[in-house]
Amino acid sequence: MVISLFFINSSTAHAATYSKKYMIHDQLNLLKPSQKQQIIQQNQQWQHEGNKPQIWVYTLNRRPSDVGNLGEDLLTKIAKKATPKNGDYDWETKVDSKAQVWGIHVSLLVAYPGKGTQIKLIKSEDLDGATSDFQNWQLHRGLSTKIVNKNIAYQYFNRFSPFINKHIANVKTMKPGISWGDIWAVILTPMVLWLIIKLIRWLHNTPTSGGSGDSSFDDGYILGRWSR
Repeated sequence: MVISLFFINSSTAHAATYSKKYMIHDQLNLLKPSQKQQIIQQNQQWQHEGNKPQIWVYTLNRRPSDVGNLGEDLLTKIAKKATPKNGDYDWETKVDSKAQVWGIHVSLLVAYPGKGTQIKLIKSEDLDGATSDFQNWQLHRGLSTKIVNKNIAYQYFNRFSPFINKHIANVKTMKPGISWGDIWAVILTPMVLWLIIKLIRWLHNTPTSGGSGDSSFDDGYILGRWSR
């Protein structure tokens, strides 16, 4: 019980102490001052919500060497900067603990130059768990994965913020909505039922192998003619 309470209190403490200086790191200058202010204000407001979601924006001058682990690497790097080394604790353990807790609540919107994907949202565990494959498609629909203009980062932020407000910020249970599987089931189920009904009717109207009385007479007559 003591251990459980320790982790709960530790998680709450980390989640409640987001500093605004770690919310935006815009090396590519994709955000206007007013946009930065609105992003910070939204994140600060989320800190007072039940599940304390966050979207931090990081635009980088260089493409990271390990894009696959970019979210984890960035959170660890930020946690190192946010954790004093002269505290009464094991510094590396404190950094790892903070980064893990942030990974539950903090989504990272990252942009960088280079080939392939140039901008993407790395979802927090909460956001990932609350988003179905269909909802993910809806959220990304019309958003480029390239840095096509200066407003692209803010467009991403504005697309995901309402979803977070509705499905994560203050809900008691986070769960994904309708999925592509659900949609295909709705579309295909009536078609399958229709085919089954057609098959049953066809089988019902098809004569058996014995045939009717008339057809049996005709068959016998023909066979008799052939046997002569």
